[in-house]
Amino acid sequence: MKCPRCSGELKAQELAGIQIDRCATCGGTWFDKGEFDSIKGEAESEEMKNIESSPVDQEFTRKQEGDLTCPKCEVVMDSFSFQYSSGIKLDRCNICDGFWFDCGEIGAALGYLEAQANDGLSSGEVKALLDKGRETAKAKEKERLDSMADHTAVKGLYRLMHKLGCFVDKFNIDVVS
Repeated sequence: MKCPRCSGELKAQELAGIQIDRCATCGGTWFDKGEFDSIKGEAESEEMKNIESSPVDQEFTRKQEGDLTCPKCEVVMDSFSFQYSSGIKLDRCNICDGFWFDCGEIGAALGYLEAQANDGLSSGEVKALLDKGRETAKAKEKERLDSMADHTAVKGLYRLMHKLGCFVDKFNIDVVS
């Protein structure tokens, strides 16, 4: 299936015992009918905290408005406010009843439901939860990219040395004439 936000490939992933479809490019998640209801009680689990801290391309966020197409039915989905007053916008397919969550929205929605069950949550608190989810995802992606930078630099240096006629073998460098 293709991601409705960025057209990347959705990869199957297990979350709290159910199979969801997640985009590695934008961090969005597709839930088939009933799947989100299955994870509502899992907000505090470590697995739920880590789901939205996967690699994310920061170019794709909810700020890019527009009609999204259902990855299963290929029809335009409806955009709506989760729990009416939460301030969280989600997308739903009217044909298959699946839901699309942009990066950060799963944690915000679960946090909202948990707070509503405890005492209620203001729209400012919902926005703070949503922002925190997105910031966590961005920080994890930056950390991942930083760790890759060293590897990429060494690989580039190796290629350059090879083009210049240097032979590299176990940290010994010989110039080939």
